[in-house]
Amino acid sequence: MRIFVSVDMEGISGVEKVEEVFRGMPAYQTFRQIMAGDVNAAVQGAIDGGATDVVVADSHGYMCNIRPKDLHQRARLRSGMKRVLCQFKGFSHRFDAAFFVGYHSKAGTPDGILSHTWIPAFKDVRVNGRSVGEYGLNGYLAGSFGVPVILLTGDDKTVEQAQPVLGEIEYVAVKKSLGYFQGEHLPLKESHARIREGAKRAVARFSRARPTPPKAELPVTFELDLARHENTLVTKMKDENLRFVDDDTSGALADVELIAEHEPVQVRWPETVSFTCNRYADAYNLLFRILMYFYERDIEWLLEEIADPERYKRDFARLVGDSPLNYVG
Repeated sequence: MRIFVSVDMEGISGVEKVEEVFRGMPAYQTFRQIMAGDVNAAVQGAIDGGATDVVVADSHGYMCNIRPKDLHQRARLRSGMKRVLCQFKGFSHRFDAAFFVGYHSKAGTPDGILSHTWIPAFKDVRVNGRSVGEYGLNGYLAGSFGVPVILLTGDDKTVEQAQPVLGEIEYVAVKKSLGYFQGEHLPLKESHARIREGAKRAVARFSRARPTPPKAELPVTFELDLARHENTLVTKMKDENLRFVDDDTSGALADVELIAEHEPVQVRWPETVSFTCNRYADAYNLLFRILMYFYERDIEWLLEEIADPERYKRDFARLVGDSPLNYVG
């Protein structure tokens, strides 16, 4: 049985702050090891349940967070920004099932830990009218290849949001969301144990009865609300950074204007673009192209305007205890 693992970072055990999920921030090195630990627990659980091949796609930030030396020896790693399917590098119909590890709630979720959908500029994404987060975008992508998602790990709000899309699969809530930068976390040893057991159950359930993959009706319509300075966290950006100047225009362009000029979309002013495709993967890839217009700008904004490394503090003893950061079984 072949398992594909898409791993994000905001929903990883213990994570609750920007300073923990980006290179150069004070706790990044600690949490990239914990990220590998969550993945390794899922990989071991999959093997316990009978999986024979596991591929892990690093799917956070610049997508080079997990070091090969930290990954379970039975898993193979796909990392780096050069990819076609955003958070699904290396994916194909040849996989039997998918795991989503370290996933987070969608943009705009009240009190959702680090809630967003790909980047801050994406205020809301709707697939055929349904507002979804990354669990939905990627769940429908897997389904379009005929592959079901059978495990999701993350915070409690993500579990709640994902169920209408992904259905009755295995969910492991490793923390409770209390605010955008605050959560109530399981001790690391317990979190990893629950992930391993959840992964084992997921594979065992699949072996007994293959679940129906989630699928978006075709042709599929995506609607994207792009952030405006008066109604999102992007308010904190300086005005010159709020607008994106492209190579062909002498003046500044608002985000919606830029996308309307360069991509095959329809516009509903002042903030919404939409597009319809006959294949789900084509719509997903168009959204990925739109993402890349703003990706570096939005990450730099997070690091400069939201992160506060000098004031960052965490009680790691309470979270980690005597457990190793990286799961060793």
